[in-house]
Amino acid sequence: MAEKNHTYQIISVILLISVIVFAGLYFTKSIPNCPEVQEKECPQPEQKAIVHSEIYDWGYNELDSSQLLFNYWIYNYGDVEAKNLKVRCKLFDENGNVASSSLDSFGNLASRSAQFGEFTPQKPSTVKMTEAYSPVCYIESCDNNCDILVTRIPEIVESYDIN
Repeated sequence: MAEKNHTYQIISVILLISVIVFAGLYFTKSIPNCPEVQEKECPQPEQKAIVHSEIYDWGYNELDSSQLLFNYWIYNYGDVEAKNLKVRCKLFDENGNVASSSLDSFGNLASRSAQFGEFTPQKPSTVKMTEAYSPVCYIESCDNNCDILVTRIPEIVESYDIN
């Protein structure tokens, strides 16, 4: 009987050692190969400007009735300055059709920052002050290494009628 227990103990020790070895191999493979101490060259993630905008408010310009007024926030979550940002603002009528579409040349936005934008495009004759509209503003384009978040969501691309 004692010999049988001894066999189980040996098997248990072998299994325990093999589990420890496999766990060690697993964890050494999951740790990056380029710790800061070593001189190896590690691949760096690509630096991008990651940009997004949201409508804040819109209305009719009280000082000039031939103009609309759009206010929006624009965000850069990336580690690189976003250059030559262009923001498209649209008004959708009650049927979901585009009643107005205007482009604002916002300019540049520093990395990891947010800024308030405002512009006053001409009011098209199709926009009536007595009707209800739904506004939307999104980043249409930017220069250099720029990633526009809204273009990653197919449902938004389709509903905003983004080309």
